[in-house]
Amino acid sequence: MSTFFKSFFKGLYQVIFRPTWTDLVIGTIVIAIMMYLVGGPARGATIEVVPLSGKPFASVITVTGGFGEGDDRAFRAKLASAPQPAIVSFNSPGGLLSVGLDIGERIKERGMPTVVPDLMTCASACAFAWLSGSPRYLGKTGRVGFHGVYEVNREVSRSGNAVLGAYLGRLGMSSSAIIYMTSAPPEQLEWLTKAQAARYSIAFIQDNPAMVSAAKWPDPPSAKPPELSPLHYYLGTGVLAVVNAFQSQQQAIHERDYGPRQ
Repeated sequence: MSTFFKSFFKGLYQVIFRPTWTDLVIGTIVIAIMMYLVGGPARGATIEVVPLSGKPFASVITVTGGFGEGDDRAFRAKLASAPQPAIVSFNSPGGLLSVGLDIGERIKERGMPTVVPDLMTCASACAFAWLSGSPRYLGKTGRVGFHGVYEVNREVSRSGNAVLGAYLGRLGMSSSAIIYMTSAPPEQLEWLTKAQAARYSIAFIQDNPAMVSAAKWPDPPSAKPPELSPLHYYLGTGVLAVVNAFQSQQQAIHERDYGPRQ
């Protein structure tokens, strides 16, 4: 075998089985570019229209999963085809703020109600979309969580929070409520409680509206709020999986060579 092929396979073995952080970063960038070229932007939410009996709603528009590019257009299309009157149900960890605000604007324009049913979670950009509902419903075991807008470097995004603040103002939120909803850092969530809702005049009805609870829902997540690490916000779950795999591999190598960590 030529020297070139020996060097090539030796380097390939090093990258696959004993990668350095440089290998990880370069590999992550390459994978991200390939995923974008082959599959387009990251997969977004699943948006469906579920027919109901018509009393009090003719349909429910379910929004499940993270908000991704194009989900605002998909929501508008579903909204146009949904039998009216309709209610919008959320079960999402959030995602692109621009998508959440656009969905919220469409809901506000039509004066539609929103709901986060029992055992479901609506956080970050999803929570701001839920706020646009009139009225807002929240199941007794449903969760709604807020945090501010931040840049990738964890610096507060002044422009992002300005846009968000203007949107919340149009929803009738007070200055103190806006500060409350944008004060949590990106790796944390401020979970809405009855006490906080009363303090900041964030009105909602703590119940699943009639007939909506009878709809065929997607599988609900655990009632426990998700524990989101900063990497979920800055790198995304795909890259986080690569990082976790690398860390697990390094731990296995350490235990093989030196025994379990104390």
